[in-house]
Parts: sequence; C-alpha cells; structure tokens
Amino acid sequence: AYQHKALSIREQTSQKDKIVISLLNIGGTYTLIGDYFLANQFLLRGLSMAKEFRSKPLMRDAYEELSVLHSVQQNFQKAYDYHQLFAVMKDSVLNALTAKQVSELATKYETAEKDKQIALLAKEKEIQKKEGQRQAALNKAYIAGLVFTIVVCALIFYIIRQRLHLLAKNNEIKEVEFKRQVTELQMKALRAQI
Repeated sequence: AYQHKALSIREQTSQKDKIVISLLNIGGTYTLIGDYFLANQFLLRGLSMAKEFRSKPLMRDAYEELSVLHSVQQNFQKAYDYHQLFAVMKDSVLNALTAKQVSELATKYETAEKDKQIALLAKEKEIQKKEGQRQAALNKAYIAGLVFTIVVCALIFYIIRQRLHLLAKNNEIKEVEFKRQVTELQMKALRAQI
C-alpha cells in the first residue's frame, strides 16, 4: 500500500526515474508475496520505462528482478535469459562507472598538474619580481655611489683650488715682501753712498 502511494506521488511529480524505482519495488514486493502476475506486470512496465529513457542502472535492476521472478516461478529459461541481460547491463553500468571514475581521476590529475604549473609560474613571477627589486636596488646604489664620488671629487677639486689660490697669494705676499726688502736694501745702500 505504501509503495502504491509512493508511486502515485511520484507520478504526479513526473520523475520518470523515481517512477521506475517505485514500479520495480512494487514488482519485487509482489514477487515476495507470491502474486507473480502483478509482479510481472509492474516489472515489465518498469523495464519498458527504463528502456524509454535509456537508464542502464534501472534496466539492470529490472532484469535482476525479472530473473528472480522467473526463477521463483521455476521458469528457468526466462530466468536465465533475464539473468544474462542483467549481467550485460551490470557490466555496462560497471564499465560506464569505471570510465566515469577514470575520467574524473584524469580531470583531477590534469587539474592538479595545472595547479602545479600555476604555482610554479607564480613562484617564477615572484622570483622575477625579487630579481627586479634587487636590480633596482643595485641601480640605486650605483647612482648613489656615482653621486657620492662626484661630490667627493668636486670637494677635493675645490679644496685643491683654494689651496692653490692661497699658495698663490702667499707667493705674491712673499714676492711683495721680497721686493720691499730689496727696495729697503737699495735705499740703505743709497743712503750709505750719500
């Protein structure tokens, strides 16, 4: 009764995959209570709907339930046929799941590799940035050193020029003093002659 209620609710929401699940559950329940005719009807209806929208997992489940139903009815040929179909669908679903998992793993691997490349590029960019900063600091140091050297040379040149100027003045003073002494001596010599 509850499964029939669930089926009617699912039919109102038009969820085909859920409707098929309810049909298979009802068919399995009828198989368990021994109403094979209704079990067969619900299971075949569920199988038909599963085939409509090509749901391999639901087709697999329907074939399994039909195999169990015919096995219980001792119709072993049909049970074997449905079991064969069940095995094929089971392998197909397993292959699809395996392919999906492999695809997901490949995607994760590619994503991880891309993340590593991004991290590597970020590190390279950081290294280049630091190298640029280091070069800028060296350039500033060279410029500062050059300016310092120019200032020191200018100061040395100024000091040497001032000393030379001072020496020239001292020489002039000595020369003037020497001329004055010579003049005084000449005056003394003239006075002595007079």
